[in-house]
Amino acid sequence: MKRAYRRIHLHVFVLLIAVLCIVSSPVAAQDNEAEGNYKKFMAIYGQEKPTKAELQSALGFLAKANDLSPNTYKYVFSLGALNNTLGRFEEASRWLEKAHSLASTEQQKHAIQDEIDYCQVQLAKVRASRWSGSEIFQTAEPSP
Repeated sequence: MKRAYRRIHLHVFVLLIAVLCIVSSPVAAQDNEAEGNYKKFMAIYGQEKPTKAELQSALGFLAKANDLSPNTYKYVFSLGALNNTLGRFEEASRWLEKAHSLASTEQQKHAIQDEIDYCQVQLAKVRASRWSGSEIFQTAEPSP
Protein backbone atom coordinates (compact mmCIF):
# COMPACT_ATOMS: atom_id res chain seq x y z
CA MET A 1 0.00 0.00 0.00
CA LYS A 2 2.79 2.44 0.86
CA ARG A 3 4.49 1.63 -2.42
CA ALA A 4 1.31 2.32 -4.42
CA TYR A 5 0.80 5.60 -2.54
CA ARG A 6 4.38 6.67 -3.28
CA ARG A 7 3.99 5.77 -6.95
CA ILE A 8 0.76 7.79 -7.20
CA HIS A 9 2.35 10.64 -5.27
CA LEU A 10 5.34 10.59 -7.64
CA HIS A 11 3.06 10.58 -10.71
CA VAL A 12 1.04 13.50 -9.37
CA PHE A 13 4.25 15.39 -8.61
CA VAL A 14 5.65 14.77 -12.12
CA LEU A 15 2.33 15.79 -13.67
CA LEU A 16 2.26 18.96 -11.59
CA ILE A 17 5.80 19.87 -12.67
CA ALA A 18 4.90 19.23 -16.32
CA VAL A 19 1.82 21.47 -16.05
CA LEU A 20 3.86 24.23 -14.40
CA CYS A 21 6.46 24.03 -17.17
CA ILE A 22 3.79 24.28 -19.85
CA VAL A 23 2.02 27.17 -18.13
CA SER A 24 5.18 29.14 -17.36
CA SER A 25 6.78 28.55 -20.75
CA PRO A 26 4.85 31.34 -22.58
CA VAL A 27 5.60 33.73 -19.72
CA ALA A 28 9.30 32.94 -19.93
CA ALA A 29 9.20 33.35 -23.70
CA GLN A 30 7.53 36.76 -23.32
CA ASP A 31 10.10 37.82 -20.73
CA ASN A 32 12.92 36.73 -23.07
CA GLU A 33 11.38 38.63 -25.97
CA ALA A 34 10.88 41.68 -23.77
CA GLU A 35 14.50 41.52 -22.64
CA GLY A 36 15.64 41.16 -26.26
CA ASN A 37 13.75 44.33 -27.18
CA TYR A 38 15.25 46.10 -24.16
CA LYS A 39 18.75 45.11 -25.30
CA LYS A 40 18.01 46.54 -28.77
CA PHE A 41 16.88 49.77 -27.10
CA MET A 42 20.05 49.91 -24.99
CA ALA A 43 22.27 49.32 -28.03
CA ILE A 44 20.79 52.42 -29.65
CA TYR A 45 20.42 54.59 -26.53
CA GLY A 46 23.97 53.79 -25.46
CA GLN A 47 25.47 55.18 -28.66
CA GLU A 48 27.47 58.36 -28.35
CA LYS A 49 25.21 60.42 -30.65
CA PRO A 50 22.14 58.50 -31.83
CA THR A 51 20.00 60.26 -34.41
CA LYS A 52 16.40 61.21 -33.73
CA ALA A 53 15.29 58.43 -36.12
CA GLU A 54 17.39 55.92 -34.18
CA LEU A 55 15.89 57.12 -30.91
CA GLN A 56 12.39 56.75 -32.38
CA SER A 57 13.32 53.20 -33.34
CA ALA A 58 14.62 52.60 -29.80
CA LEU A 59 11.30 53.89 -28.48
CA GLY A 60 9.53 51.22 -30.52
CA PHE A 61 11.71 48.46 -29.06
CA LEU A 62 11.15 49.76 -25.57
CA ALA A 63 7.37 50.06 -26.01
CA LYS A 64 7.30 46.45 -27.23
CA ALA A 65 9.31 45.31 -24.19
CA ASN A 66 6.86 47.11 -21.92
CA ASP A 67 3.87 45.62 -23.74
CA LEU A 68 5.28 42.12 -23.25
CA SER A 69 6.22 42.66 -19.62
CA PRO A 70 4.23 45.63 -18.24
CA ASN A 71 5.11 47.35 -15.00
CA THR A 72 8.76 46.29 -15.18
CA TYR A 73 10.64 49.12 -13.52
CA LYS A 74 13.54 49.34 -15.97
CA TYR A 75 11.21 49.43 -18.98
CA VAL A 76 8.93 52.06 -17.48
CA PHE A 77 11.82 54.23 -16.27
CA SER A 78 13.56 53.92 -19.64
CA LEU A 79 10.38 55.03 -21.42
CA GLY A 80 10.44 58.15 -19.25
CA ALA A 81 14.13 58.79 -19.87
CA LEU A 82 13.88 58.26 -23.63
CA ASN A 83 10.81 60.50 -23.97
CA ASN A 84 12.71 63.12 -21.98
CA THR A 85 15.63 62.82 -24.41
CA LEU A 86 13.24 63.22 -27.34
CA GLY A 87 11.81 66.39 -25.77
CA ARG A 88 8.42 64.79 -25.17
CA PHE A 89 8.21 66.13 -21.64
CA GLU A 90 4.54 65.44 -20.92
CA GLU A 91 4.90 61.82 -21.99
CA ALA A 92 8.17 61.56 -20.08
CA SER A 93 6.51 62.89 -16.93
CA ARG A 94 3.75 60.28 -17.15
CA TRP A 95 6.21 57.40 -17.51
CA LEU A 96 8.46 58.78 -14.78
CA GLU A 97 5.53 59.13 -12.37
CA LYS A 98 4.72 55.47 -13.00
CA ALA A 99 8.37 54.51 -12.55
CA HIS A 100 8.38 56.41 -9.26
CA SER A 101 5.53 54.22 -8.02
CA LEU A 102 7.43 51.08 -9.10
CA ALA A 103 10.82 52.12 -7.66
CA SER A 104 12.08 49.91 -4.89
CA THR A 105 14.75 52.12 -3.31
CA GLU A 106 14.85 55.68 -2.05
CA GLN A 107 17.82 56.34 -4.32
CA GLN A 108 15.74 55.37 -7.37
CA LYS A 109 12.83 57.50 -6.19
CA HIS A 110 15.10 60.51 -5.64
CA ALA A 111 16.71 60.19 -9.10
CA ILE A 112 13.29 59.85 -10.72
CA GLN A 113 11.97 62.87 -8.87
CA ASP A 114 14.92 64.90 -10.22
CA GLU A 115 13.96 63.82 -13.76
CA ILE A 116 10.30 64.67 -13.15
CA ASP A 117 11.29 68.11 -11.86
CA TYR A 118 13.44 68.67 -14.96
CA CYS A 119 10.52 67.72 -17.22
CA GLN A 120 8.22 70.08 -15.37
CA VAL A 121 10.68 72.96 -15.78
CA GLN A 122 10.97 72.23 -19.51
CA LEU A 123 7.18 72.10 -19.85
CA ALA A 124 6.89 75.45 -18.06
CA LYS A 125 9.41 76.96 -20.49
CA VAL A 126 7.49 75.63 -23.49
CA ARG A 127 4.22 76.99 -22.13
CA ALA A 128 5.75 80.36 -21.31
CA SER A 129 7.16 80.68 -24.81
CA ARG A 130 3.72 79.89 -26.26
CA TRP A 131 2.08 82.48 -24.03
CA SER A 132 4.63 85.17 -24.80
CA GLY A 133 3.86 84.79 -28.50
CA SER A 134 0.11 84.90 -28.00
CA GLU A 135 -2.11 87.90 -28.55
CA ILE A 136 -2.64 88.34 -24.83
CA PHE A 137 0.92 89.54 -24.30
CA GLN A 138 1.30 91.55 -27.48
CA THR A 139 0.98 95.25 -26.95
CA ALA A 140 -1.58 97.03 -29.03
CA GLU A 141 -0.40 99.87 -31.16
CA PRO A 142 -1.98 103.18 -30.28
CA SER A 143 -4.73 104.15 -32.62
CA PRO A 144 -4.25 107.42 -34.62
